[in-house]
Amino acid sequence: MDIILDQQKIMELLNNFTALIDVKFTLLDVQFNELLVTKAKHPFCAYIQSHPIGYQKCYDSDKSAFEKVTACRDQFVYRCHAGLIEACFPVIERDTVISYLMFGQILDNTSIQKQWDEVKERCSWYPGIESLEDHFFHLKQFDLHEIEACASIVSACTAYVWLSELVRSKEPNYAQRIRAYIDTHYHQPITLDDISAEIKLGKTMLCQIARSQLGDTVNKLIAKKRIEAAKAYLETTNYPISQIAELVGISDYNYFTKIFKSHTSMTPTQYKKQLQLK
Repeated sequence: MDIILDQQKIMELLNNFTALIDVKFTLLDVQFNELLVTKAKHPFCAYIQSHPIGYQKCYDSDKSAFEKVTACRDQFVYRCHAGLIEACFPVIERDTVISYLMFGQILDNTSIQKQWDEVKERCSWYPGIESLEDHFFHLKQFDLHEIEACASIVSACTAYVWLSELVRSKEPNYAQRIRAYIDTHYHQPITLDDISAEIKLGKTMLCQIARSQLGDTVNKLIAKKRIEAAKAYLETTNYPISQIAELVGISDYNYFTKIFKSHTSMTPTQYKKQLQLK
């Protein structure tokens, strides 16, 4: 899947996270390619991945995490194959995961010696495992509450990343689809339920996107489109105003006149007379 990134804004966001907790954040596409990274790999991970077995184990561990996140559509905090804590978050567009955000590699605040003993067992395949010990003991430690709090904040930010279109697919976005639906169906009765069902988006989020990205409520966007169409009919045809009202999806003549005046400061009849004077 091809995606579009606002690299500057995403890096600002991720660098802010890194500045707060001093861990690596990575944005990846659905093929698991790194798109943006806030800092270099921790030396412990770099040494592990320098070995072919370690590289494959890291890849398989990450892939398994991505698959779980894709299946559950939610964050996943886990220990990787080597025993380090990582967290993966989905960026979702139209119920489809379009990228992944990860942070790690960290330890919890239990005995670091016990964690090292477990890592030695997990990584017994690595030649000269003791050479990793110093790097391991320089990994960041967080208590479980801090890890959960960070995960919760990052998870919320993935919704912001999508809603602000910092990451989006090259397919039409929700704002474009809302606009297209109104442009195509303005001459018919339109409800929030109609648009929601067509573009597969909840009504609350639908209204939020309309306001934040299209600049108005859904009902006002529909009304504006109908008035634009009515003005075009008045400018190019001699249709009766009652017929134009029907053609733009408003069957009540009086209501049409009221809406038209609220948008143009004149009635349809006055608008037509003004056109004739030009």
